[in-house]
Amino acid sequence: MAGVGAVEPTLLLSLIGLAVPAARRNRWMPQMLAGIVLAVASNLGWAAHLLGQQRAEQLLGRHLTPTVSLVGNTIALLLFIWGLWALLSGSNPDRAMARKLARRGDPGGAADLFLKAGDLKRALALYRKAHAWAQAARVALRLGRKEEAAELFKKAGPEHLEEAARLFASLGLQDEARQCHHSLARWYTERNRFNDAVNSWMRAGEPDRAARAARLALSKGRINPSTGEFRAARRAAESVRDHELAARLLETEGDYEGAATAWMRAGKPDAAAEAWVRLGRLEE
Repeated sequence: MAGVGAVEPTLLLSLIGLAVPAARRNRWMPQMLAGIVLAVASNLGWAAHLLGQQRAEQLLGRHLTPTVSLVGNTIALLLFIWGLWALLSGSNPDRAMARKLARRGDPGGAADLFLKAGDLKRALALYRKAHAWAQAARVALRLGRKEEAAELFKKAGPEHLEEAARLFASLGLQDEARQCHHSLARWYTERNRFNDAVNSWMRAGEPDRAARAARLALSKGRINPSTGEFRAARRAAESVRDHELAARLLETEGDYEGAATAWMRAGKPDAAAEAWVRLGRLEE
């Protein structure tokens, strides 16, 4: 019995050494068995006392002091919980496959499976690792992390700048929202999408550029009176007092009376006369 007590510290370390690599492979049995065996070893003295084995109790008491027993039982409980967690997590096939994909260097695929399994935090971390910024942003939103989601949408590229701006604005971060609109407007302009750029320039607080984009869109016939871009162009013309642009927009809309007034304000009476002719109300 003295040998049992003497080997107890070594046994404790051996059991921990068995459990750690097993846990990394997502196996649950070694941890739980190690916890059970360690719990038994830590309570041999108490068992000897209950069985009336005084000699064994004395021998074990030299090694299994109350402190050692307490520490052993604590570690045994932790090992058992560790094994139970490995068992429960390993029972989900999506989680198991996700871990395999992560180990094989496929963080995006692993993130998809963790997301399917409902593990949002791991999915977010792996989407970040995969540089899948848009997917990461949507997971961050589900976690209630709006500002993080906005930053991730911003990193996701021009196609997601509108979403980033909307989130920044909802958080009261107007400067960040305007920066997103500015970047998006520049992206539209570089691709000759002047009609789309109008709205973005206005939201960025740059009506001069919005008016310039509206003139280019009009010259290419890419602006439609029924769209939001057209209304943004009207606001831009009014903001910078570009009466000529306002007149051309009004003519596109079929408002020749308004166009005639705008042409007069622009100092172009001949154009105003043409607008009145189209309206059928030219007065000599």
